[in-house]
Amino acid sequence: LTEVQDKLETLVEKKDVRKSQIIEHDNYVDELLRYIITDLVRFRKIQGDQSLGGMIICETSAQAEKLYKNFEQISQSVCPDAPLKAGLILHNHEDKETRQQIVKDFKKNMTIDVLIVFNMLLTGFDAPRLKRLYFGRRLKDHNLLQAITRVNRPYKDMCYGFLIDFADIKRNFEETNEAYLQELSRFNEVADEEEGSMVDTFSQVLESKEEIIKQMKEIRQ
Repeated sequence: LTEVQDKLETLVEKKDVRKSQIIEHDNYVDELLRYIITDLVRFRKIQGDQSLGGMIICETSAQAEKLYKNFEQISQSVCPDAPLKAGLILHNHEDKETRQQIVKDFKKNMTIDVLIVFNMLLTGFDAPRLKRLYFGRRLKDHNLLQAITRVNRPYKDMCYGFLIDFADIKRNFEETNEAYLQELSRFNEVADEEEGSMVDTFSQVLESKEEIIKQMKEIRQ
């Protein structure tokens, strides 16, 4: 798979083919859906909770529409006894009231299992049952951090969710996280300028469990 992906990226870089031609193609979309639906069904079974939901962050608006269009058919083939249902959220798809109803059906009514989005619901969206986030595109800076936190709302016995990365967000995450922690370090004046050495920013902002318990006991007093 890695070898195929490298070849595709080379073709895109050479402009022999547009990336959109690949990611919006039925063959690509159908296999992506097959993986995601199978993964969510398995995840629910492992966790013993059929209410857990997912979200697909798409690369383009056209890809999101294609994923939504093909979702029912692929879901029927993967899990015919209990097919999943998807909701599409685009700024130019349906009216505001319809989009709000789709969000409500996911968050409260739980009649939608997977949200398919493009440039929507990445910030300020609070749905505790969302525990599987599928990255189909790269995000960076605060948009990336905001998107990641969508799955970290406590829900029943779960206090965190999972990211499934199809877009290789690792480098963007590391760069964004380091920039954020460096800024936090400067704000708190923890940089060791006299020795001219780089401060371990993670150690400056993370507390040990023991220290937190100690502080909480002091606060209680």
